[in-house]
Amino acid sequence: MKKVLISCMCLLLCATLCMPTFAQTISPRWEGANSVHCSLSFSGTTGVVAASITGGINVTSMQGTLKLYWGILKIKEWTINESDNTWNVLETFDAVSGRNYKLKLSAKVYTSDAVDDISDEYSAECP
Repeated sequence: MKKVLISCMCLLLCATLCMPTFAQTISPRWEGANSVHCSLSFSGTTGVVAASITGGINVTSMQGTLKLYWGILKIKEWTINESDNTWNVLETFDAVSGRNYKLKLSAKVYTSDAVDDISDEYSAECP
């Protein structure tokens, strides 16, 4: 009888531990921005900056900055001042091999009834 009871308890424990888990609903980070992206890539010592903000249909404007740094030194800055729901930048810069560069995007996305503070960062080393 003990063997049957222990076997049943082990089976129940295994069944409990192996039960499927259900995915939780993930809320977006922002209400007005559907996607925010920034990246750095290199072709030799030519750095390529790519960044975008795509807002929802309710977006009325976007304002902010995209900054390129080497260490604490700001190398370049782009202003975001759009009265549309999309902003993009694709630019190049002269890089130095072995240096680490960082992009910092900071903006406000305005809808008719809210303001979202959005941000993104990306770092890469020039090969």
